Amino acid sequence: MPFLPNRLRSIAGLALLCSACSTDFPRAGTDPLVQPPAGVRLIIGTGIVLSGTEINIASNDTLVVRAFVDGNSSAYLPPVITASDPSAISTRSDGSVAVGHPVWGLTLTATAAARSPVTHPATISATGRLTVVCDLAIRFGIAVVVQDSVTGVAPTGSGSTTFRAWSDTYADSATYPALVSGWGGVGERAGVYSVTVDATGYAPWRRDGIEVTRGLCHVHPVQVVARLQRK
Repeated sequence: MPFLPNRLRSIAGLALLCSACSTDFPRAGTDPLVQPPAGVRLIIGTGIVLSGTEINIASNDTLVVRAFVDGNSSAYLPPVITASDPSAISTRSDGSVAVGHPVWGLTLTATAAARSPVTHPATISATGRLTVVCDLAIRFGIAVVVQDSVTGVAPTGSGSTTFRAWSDTYADSATYPALVSGWGGVGERAGVYSVTVDATGYAPWRRDGIEVTRGLCHVHPVQVVARLQRK
């Protein structure tokens, strides 16, 4: 900007700031109250700004999108987030949304309404497009860690170890020709499982009601510690 006296520079800066504002300035007691500038921001996870952009992201577990009013936040209610595919998101108790499955080109919009009917603008919003892709690695739903109940360390030596996990709809098992420290099973299978461990020299071990849930791209792994008692 060319050199201007201080007063003119201040006026010019105000004109740039309000280039999108109405030129009909309110009159006290008759027109809506024009609040200081405010906008809405859409944030992925802990800090990726989605507003006004298109982002491709890979996620293994959970993807949460938040929105907040940036600027004069006291004049507006918390933003409400909607999606072009409503089935792809679920709204959480704090107003954020969790993306429930991989999506391609999901449009997310956050809209905040004014707290007072005299506030102008009455609503503010932000929009962004999000594509979620998943890696192809398989996640085990259950990881069993084997320990001796007395020493707390993994048993070793000759013998055999058999692991089993089953639900109403799926079962998985493995047998090793030695005493081993652990096992991973039920790859990418959500459900409620029972797990047993049978190892040479130890009493059979069992646990029921182990719930494996599904995340955005993969299951949420559950670690189970099997503390085996010697016979």
